[in-house]
Amino acid sequence: QARPGVTGSGWFRLRWPLDHRPSAPQALYMAKLGRVGEAWVNGQMIGRSGSVDRPELISRPLLFAVDGAQLRVGDNTVHLRLRATRLFSGVLTVPLAGDVDALRPVHGLRTFVALTGAQLQFGAALVLAVFMLVLAAKRPSERTLGYFGLASLMYCLFLLDWVLVVAPVDMADWQALRGFAMQGINIATLVFALSYGGWRWRRAEPWLWATVPVVGLLYGLEARGVASPLDAFWLQTASILGYIATFVAVAWRRRTRESIALAVASPGCFLDGIFGVAPAAVSLFPYSFLLLFLLIGWVLVNRFARSLGEAEVLNRELEQRVEQKRLELERNHQRLSLLEQEKA
Repeated sequence: QARPGVTGSGWFRLRWPLDHRPSAPQALYMAKLGRVGEAWVNGQMIGRSGSVDRPELISRPLLFAVDGAQLRVGDNTVHLRLRATRLFSGVLTVPLAGDVDALRPVHGLRTFVALTGAQLQFGAALVLAVFMLVLAAKRPSERTLGYFGLASLMYCLFLLDWVLVVAPVDMADWQALRGFAMQGINIATLVFALSYGGWRWRRAEPWLWATVPVVGLLYGLEARGVASPLDAFWLQTASILGYIATFVAVAWRRRTRESIALAVASPGCFLDGIFGVAPAAVSLFPYSFLLLFLLIGWVLVNRFARSLGEAEVLNRELEQRVEQKRLELERNHQRLSLLEQEKA
């Protein structure tokens, strides 16, 4: 049951019945135990997720080993403590108890989807960002390369939650960085979409980029409990709807597979809201921009490869023309030589 706005600690008690003392090592698996939580079995703590001073940035799957000496035949008592504050909510799923060998594959799969996949994306996005920014520096006329490089760089900042797990700075400052990164992705994607569609909003572009630090500031103020007349949610929503509408307009105008694919992938930021509603579901939030960015990367790499191919064709044609001109000059020189010999 959801209780939005409620803060503090909550205790949950469950029964773990055993007909006999297990011979195999046991474990307690939690798909989510909030950012600050504890698990106890028969009055002894077996594991925790984060602490009040250093809460975890994400709710990740946890597997706690249970010493067989802690268990008894009959009812065993499991206590789960969950803490929620203004900076982070508490999310709890029903635990699974049993043999550790049976629960380890479940934990491994969920960990890969919830954590490892995002970390792999971080590495790929960082390489892509550097590659695109280097290309943009060498080809200043190709503004889409720079826009996508910035979007990939902001995506790396966004994925730091899944890379670091625990914030290296104060949570309020981290919230500000998170808001900065998320709005940076939105604006970089929006200006890329405008450039891809052939629209040049040079006067509006500085104002669009100005919303990036503004959203970061609003996130930081909200984390510190400071009220603001502006709402970061609406600035972000307007930016997201802006690039979705732009991609859709381009697809409607061009009717190509490339433009249609970008339009279909653009609402990916709502992926977690559609498929991650159930508390037990693994959050798909780190995959929100994966499909769109893969498609944009493919479009730009394909365009770059096509331009290189065209350049090679032009070079070959130029070499052929130079060779033809050289042969023509040689023939003319031979004619002149013959004429001079005849005159002599």
